[in-house]
Amino acid sequence: MKKFFSIFSGVLFFIFFAESVYAQRLSLSISPPLVELIIKPSKSVLVAFTITNNSDPVLLKINLKSFKPLSDTGTILVKEGLEGPINFNLENSVIDFSKPFMLDKNRKEQALLKISVPPNAPEGDYYYTLLVESIPEQGLNSTSVVNKASIGANIIITVTDDGSIEIKPKIAFFGVLPEYKVNLFGRNIYIFDSFSEIPVILKVANTGKNFFQPNGLITVEGLFGLTSSYSLLPQNVLAYSDRIIYASDSAGVIKKDYKDKTVSYVLSDLIFGRYKLRAELSFGQNNDSKLFADSEFYVFPIKIALAVAIVFFVFFILKAFFINKKSKDA
Repeated sequence: MKKFFSIFSGVLFFIFFAESVYAQRLSLSISPPLVELIIKPSKSVLVAFTITNNSDPVLLKINLKSFKPLSDTGTILVKEGLEGPINFNLENSVIDFSKPFMLDKNRKEQALLKISVPPNAPEGDYYYTLLVESIPEQGLNSTSVVNKASIGANIIITVTDDGSIEIKPKIAFFGVLPEYKVNLFGRNIYIFDSFSEIPVILKVANTGKNFFQPNGLITVEGLFGLTSSYSLLPQNVLAYSDRIIYASDSAGVIKKDYKDKTVSYVLSDLIFGRYKLRAELSFGQNNDSKLFADSEFYVFPIKIALAVAIVFFVFFILKAFFINKKSKDA
């Protein structure tokens, strides 16, 4: 009875005196998520970013940091601070850098970012992220399990005095990740089994000081000259970096993953024969600069042929065994 009373008293204490615990739900967005600007030295541009809160009221702050390309898959690394000659100011009376502000549920706030290029700024590209971060807020009479969130809008600024852009692309790699590879007279032959997935990689290098966005196609030619084409998706290749360019089919389906590897496209349902790959890329506003690359691979029913060979081998072994047995019995 005493044990029951102590448990019951503990339950009553928890109900009436324990602090309430809740988890804050966060859902933030920023628009536009990407801004690309071409600015001359001594000029300024005003860009409006809209921050939307679709969740509970949240305390936010805005920072601006530089970023750089991290890998050939398009990921970036946001640095700790600002680099480069560009000057930034927030033209809001409510919002300022690193100054907390409250954004209520289902409300929007506009951040007016003034971007100024000084007269002596070197020509080239500069990369920044406008970062919006939530600040955990502790209630007075409650314990809050607060989710910390951050969203960012990337800003690519091209500084040019006369409006000219340096586009220097190079195809760093174009080909397949082979299932089997045979070296024949110093030449690599790439082979796949029938109906296997065939990963295709197109990697483009940018050796210039300005970013670009390649356009083009990956074309596959098979038996009897039948061809299929896959358009390249629009992707920025930042200055002095490499990037794997994704392709999509006519339905817009992106196939970019193959055994934990990032690829441009994954071919499938190829049966037999020699297949030719061709990449055709164009660059610039008028697409006047073009690059081409070729590759090839072979598809054979290796597993089917191996299974048939094993069946015939077993058949002849059994046949020889029964013939030998029959001759002994005779």
